[in-house]
Amino acid sequence: MGPDVEKLLIEMGIDYFQVKDRYMVCCPFHDDSEPSCGVWVDTGYFKCFGCGETGSFVEFVAKVENIPIFQAVRRVRGRTNLSDLQDTLSRMLDRQEEVFKYYSVTSFLKAFPAVAKDSPGWEYLIGRGITPESISRFRIRWGGETGKYRNRVILPIFTPDGKLVAYAGRTIIDGVRPKTKKSRSPHRTFYGIREMLSWNPNPTAFILVEGEFDAMYLQQFRIPALSNMGTSPVGPEKVLLIRKYAKKVILAYDPDDAGETAMYGVHGVEGKKDREGEVARLSRHVPTVSIRLPEGKDPNEMSESEVMDVFGKWRV
Repeated sequence: MGPDVEKLLIEMGIDYFQVKDRYMVCCPFHDDSEPSCGVWVDTGYFKCFGCGETGSFVEFVAKVENIPIFQAVRRVRGRTNLSDLQDTLSRMLDRQEEVFKYYSVTSFLKAFPAVAKDSPGWEYLIGRGITPESISRFRIRWGGETGKYRNRVILPIFTPDGKLVAYAGRTIIDGVRPKTKKSRSPHRTFYGIREMLSWNPNPTAFILVEGEFDAMYLQQFRIPALSNMGTSPVGPEKVLLIRKYAKKVILAYDPDDAGETAMYGVHGVEGKKDREGEVARLSRHVPTVSIRLPEGKDPNEMSESEVMDVFGKWRV
């Protein structure tokens, strides 16, 4: 006996329609506007015909609700037999990391409301030069006035194919630390890559900047900018992303000590290199150059004419 799929879909607030032996739903694992994910009536097995995500119904519930497997088992228990659960849990021991690699887009959008035009978050974003079109395109949300992400705008961080890997809450209040709270480390992707590929599917170069708002702002001028979300070294998974999509990297980190150190490396008291610069590291994998920004200005603080002067040659 399989799980009561229909009842659980209703409980989770997921719209569906039935096609023969399966229910069709909008896939919760990528940005899906038309139902492309099938959940089989008898077994609960699911498969998205768009992004290829597959698994058992226990895994489906865990991912949609963003809950641990044992909690998902409790949700499903009583609607399936013991052997089904044992088989699922056995497979999950080998796939636990994969299961929790991504968040459910549907659950994320339910958890955080859109930024209202009369909210402090909207005023903050417009004040930073972010247009209403970008607020919508980057799917920026609002953390509310209570809770862990209070008084923060929420920036979802996607993989190139639209899977939600993490999200960041940026405070709108001066002096609050940390400025940005991340749900987890987004080490597998760059902020803005999904959005940039939507209008520039065949980039010749990536311009890497530090801040999420830097990337967002530059993309408004059709500059193929992505955020490394800080100055930490670009890891192997991000290097693979670069090599898959682009032929060249331009580093444009903020013109401060942290940015300079990240790009070029620094020397210790005795002249020994404490850290290798990103230009040298990335050049081993893909042609990499660095550019200097106007003194004292991050990309998000530059005027349109300054953006064109510095980045215009890469405008798409």
